[in-house]
Amino acid sequence: MDEAAEQSQGVGINKRVAYVLGGILTLFLVYTAGFGTMTDSVQRGLPLMIAFAIIFLTVPIKATPSSNGAVNSVLFLINALFFIANILSITYIIWVEDDLVYRLGNPNTWDVLAFSAGFLCVVEAARRVTPPAFFWVVMAFIAYALFGNYIPGNFGHPGYPLGELVSYLYFSNEGIFGLALNVMVNVIFIFLLFGTMVEVSGLGNSIVKIGLALVGRLRGGPALSAIFASGLFGSISGSGASNVLTTGTFTIPLMSKVGYRPAFAGAVEAVASTGGHIVPPIMASTVFVMAEIIGVPYIQIAAAAAIPALLYYMCLFAIVYLRAHKDDIQPIPVGEAPPLFETLKKGGIFFLPVGLLILLLMRGFTPTYSCFYSVVFMLALMLLTGKPNRNPKAYLDICDTTARNSLMLFGCLASIGIIIGIIALTGVGVKFSILVSSIAEANLFYALTMAMVAAMILSMGMPVLPAYLLVVVVSGTALQKLGLTPLASHMFVFYFASLAGITPPVCISAYTAAGIAGSNPVRTAMLALWVGSIGFVIPYMFAYNPALLLMGTTSEILWVTSMCLVGIASFALCLEGYLRATLHIISRGIFLLAGLMLIFPDSSVNLIGLGTFAACFVVNFVFSTQLGARPKREAQ
Repeated sequence: MDEAAEQSQGVGINKRVAYVLGGILTLFLVYTAGFGTMTDSVQRGLPLMIAFAIIFLTVPIKATPSSNGAVNSVLFLINALFFIANILSITYIIWVEDDLVYRLGNPNTWDVLAFSAGFLCVVEAARRVTPPAFFWVVMAFIAYALFGNYIPGNFGHPGYPLGELVSYLYFSNEGIFGLALNVMVNVIFIFLLFGTMVEVSGLGNSIVKIGLALVGRLRGGPALSAIFASGLFGSISGSGASNVLTTGTFTIPLMSKVGYRPAFAGAVEAVASTGGHIVPPIMASTVFVMAEIIGVPYIQIAAAAAIPALLYYMCLFAIVYLRAHKDDIQPIPVGEAPPLFETLKKGGIFFLPVGLLILLLMRGFTPTYSCFYSVVFMLALMLLTGKPNRNPKAYLDICDTTARNSLMLFGCLASIGIIIGIIALTGVGVKFSILVSSIAEANLFYALTMAMVAAMILSMGMPVLPAYLLVVVVSGTALQKLGLTPLASHMFVFYFASLAGITPPVCISAYTAAGIAGSNPVRTAMLALWVGSIGFVIPYMFAYNPALLLMGTTSEILWVTSMCLVGIASFALCLEGYLRATLHIISRGIFLLAGLMLIFPDSSVNLIGLGTFAACFVVNFVFSTQLGARPKREAQ
């Protein structure tokens, strides 16, 4: 057998082993979700061990294999060592957990060897499955912990020996096995499984068809239905790119068919899918982590997220509706929109598990408990209806898909445990917050902008949850020192972590949508940034107007929300530049100014903005043909 055939056979064996391990990982975490967790070392260590074993089996050390046989043999040996070290190190911790608790801070030689081997496995797994920028951030934190004694000034510290650092990070609850991994194994994974089952059941297509049945006969109906479907499905799936692939394969061609340009259709789908992360009640599962960190009931955070999400999607609705009139896009012909009753009859049954999940969450049950019973309910319906089929392999495939989708999260969250541990050990979080406060000179806007830039850079190519955690552990305290409430500061960071999918240069959702639309990826990405630009404004709106997060009296909340809704309409008119006819540049500038005044945190300024908006709207609506407006361009 030649070398290529041997490599191919080895890859095949690895995939089969990984398939079995994926099933074991999924079944173990489903069991503990429903019937109670085990000791910390087993509950967190065993899933991490299995996930890393799958990574070492399926993700090569080098992206491109070498043509040199000797090099490949060395790489195979190194990979085998990582695979074995991963299993032995975590098995050791599980086996001697009780003794380790008593030796914490004074490990023996075997402890240090196990901790060191496990620590290296975490770093290597992160290198293979996380974005390069994130990996180097982790390495920078490790270097900071080791060589802090060489750093002058306030950011210097005595430095920590490698053995002491590794022991602290690998076993303490402040490190790798801390909060981030705990939430991953006890909450996030079961929601990933539910999202996979929702996708396999065909509920995504049903949501799109229901949206078409409801709004398909309106101008821009396909785009409006895409927004509706992507927002709803995205809240469950937790991945903007996955959301685009699920709903966009149907909505993007349909938008192009009725007259939207391909790049614009892709941009709308990318923005709508990315926005699904901020849609309550599930919010891509990040809401549960946020509740755990800031000690606020889940339902309070979900309720607080409602108005900002409404503003985001209202602006998107307005833009696609105005574009439909601008390009003279007609409604779907009679008979092409799917009948609502038939659509509900065929796929509506799979809304029931989603409804059960929301009901249990709103009744105050834990996220894990709520999702477990929703998974069981969904499984029963899939078996009853035969979707995807009743072959046991189809359900094992669901387990395998969920496990593979979790690998990056395991790598990211274990690594974030390293960062959290180093921040706690060195006090760099407090030092950074003092630095931000001194640079911003008590100016909240400067501090918010610094946090925004940090979030946009650190979240490139990252899933929302680890991106949010990475930024909030660094900048969250600084924002709170300048007067922002914990909820507002966490929501601010969460929004910008969520928008990474449409933020160039690494805007995965936009590039995925461009592939479906057959459009230029860069043009689609820039259009997505333009269409979704309100998403970059909304966090500042609720930072300065806490009433948008339901913090205030009823009258304050109603006033601020109504002004912001009008402001959103003003921004949409400015962005699209159309109202019965193409708007003059001066009119667009006035709408922009009116929008800024309407979202300003002062009621007198709001009233001036309202008057400005009304006057500009009436003048352009009534006298549009006399203001030098250009005629509508033909749709292409």
